[in-house]
Amino acid sequence: MTETVATLAHDGYNMRRWCLVEHIGTHLDAPIHYADDGASADRLEIEDLVVPLVVVDIAAMAQDDPDATLTPDDLVEFEATHGSIPAQCCVAMHSGWDRFVTGPGFCNTDAQGVMHFPGFHPEAAALLIERGVRGLAVDTLSLDPGPSRDFPTHCAWLPSGRWGLEAVANLAMLPPTAPPSWSAAPRSRAPPAAGAGHGAALAGC
Repeated sequence: MTETVATLAHDGYNMRRWCLVEHIGTHLDAPIHYADDGASADRLEIEDLVVPLVVVDIAAMAQDDPDATLTPDDLVEFEATHGSIPAQCCVAMHSGWDRFVTGPGFCNTDAQGVMHFPGFHPEAAALLIERGVRGLAVDTLSLDPGPSRDFPTHCAWLPSGRWGLEAVANLAMLPPTAPPSWSAAPRSRAPPAAGAGHGAALAGC
């Protein structure tokens, strides 16, 4: 939403005020999003944001099933090939969904109003909490798959003091493991439940 604050004709310059919902575009979900006593985005510690990155590829599965979920079995299969997922890392789900970001296919809403896109299975989130993982990232609209109504992955993950990065692009360009990746959210006078954010991964180092 925007409104005019000043105009060139009246004030000698043009200025507009704009506001937007926190959870739009690429953004970071803070613990407070699902826990009243959780940390807001401006209170997250930098050492919990600059972390190694693990990218689990479920793009082939998502190609056939838009409601695909990243499950504990996918994590076990990943580790069999690439080694153990380290504590204090971010695990990203690469579903290839960012290719739809500029059109209706990103939400993929059916005639009944139900969205269809991949996400983390809550059992995978629970396993990663046990492993000491700090963040989740997805190239979709939500940590939970589109049809979810009660958001069990959000409900388990965020109140545990962890964060999630949603609507991430270009995960296909990254190797399965990468050195510290950086996710950021702006500081705010009002504690934000989310923040417009970005993730940058250093590959090939």
